Amino acid sequence: MKYILLMVFVVLAGACQGERFEPFSLVNKVRILAVKSSSPELLPNKETELSALVYIPEGVNATYKWEWCPFRTNAVDEFKCPLTKEELLDLIAKNAPDDGPMFNIPLEDFDLGTGEKATLKYPAPQIFLLAICQGIQNAAKDAGEDLAINIPTIDCKDGYEISIRLTIEEKGKKHIASKRVNLWLGSQQTQDLNPKVREIRIRPKRRNKQMLLDAGHDWVAEIEDFEKDWYVLPEDEPTPIFLGVSYELDSFIDEESIQVYARRAPEGSDLEFLEAQRENMEFLWLSTFGSLDPDRELYFNTSTDLEERRVTKLFFPVKDLSQSAEVSNGERFIDNCPEVKNADPNDGCEIELWSVVRDDRLGVDWKRRTLFATGVAP
Repeated sequence: MKYILLMVFVVLAGACQGERFEPFSLVNKVRILAVKSSSPELLPNKETELSALVYIPEGVNATYKWEWCPFRTNAVDEFKCPLTKEELLDLIAKNAPDDGPMFNIPLEDFDLGTGEKATLKYPAPQIFLLAICQGIQNAAKDAGEDLAINIPTIDCKDGYEISIRLTIEEKGKKHIASKRVNLWLGSQQTQDLNPKVREIRIRPKRRNKQMLLDAGHDWVAEIEDFEKDWYVLPEDEPTPIFLGVSYELDSFIDEESIQVYARRAPEGSDLEFLEAQRENMEFLWLSTFGSLDPDRELYFNTSTDLEERRVTKLFFPVKDLSQSAEVSNGERFIDNCPEVKNADPNDGCEIELWSVVRDDRLGVDWKRRTLFATGVAP
């Protein structure tokens, strides 16, 4: 068994060996923005729902395919599992000792279906998963220094991480993303849960309030102080905005969903765990148009302010600057949306906006909202 696991890691380790690009935050084609497990740490005899935050432009037909793998996978190999379920069970059976007991492992199928969501069950008896985990540790110890550096270190006391693979295909092109889920093996740590993004809030940044109201942006009336107050973006209808105006956005997270846990002490420490602290968080912003500054922020409990890290500035340029080293003469957005040149506030174009939040374990959450560009600010 240990030999088989070592061979698997040899394959995995081998796989790990002047043009301007569009901003990471700009979403203008089929893209997987995030993948979430409703239970990032899965308990025995339980199941978790897998879902994805995906952007698919109107009129594009796309298909989904979900799979899981009992090993860590990597992007270089498109997150492919090194073994099929049948190959893994066959190798285990062939390498079982002749005088050992005969047994049948009820391992869940690797194929999780083709729906927009999928369900993953705790895939095998806990005692079998623990044996696999311990086998990986032993294989890493025997692998030698050159190979061991490419093998993920796994402490079985903390659980066993498996890989989820999502493939979205459109027009023959595949878009692939991966997500890890931790299988509980008896840890006494606080169970890992997803953070909770309650809402996305917005406010104009130092702009004439009456001008916005006169333009039909009635939501601005709910903001008493532009420096302190916010407007909560509704889920079911777009919020009107102007091009040429700067706005601030707040990913308002439920602070109680930021968990406190004890991180494992680094190798060589006299301690098993460090002092318990809040999770670190990553705030990521994306949109179909506009400049987000910053589009990514990190919150560290001991050194940064959470409220500051939640906030970003959103600006909608009148001209497209995404591919230019200097000011562009093109007006791609306006050309694609001539309605914003009209004076009628009922005309305009929709802009999709997303806030994605990740903790420093396996938790993820997001919110999606819609804005409506009604024209260029006077």
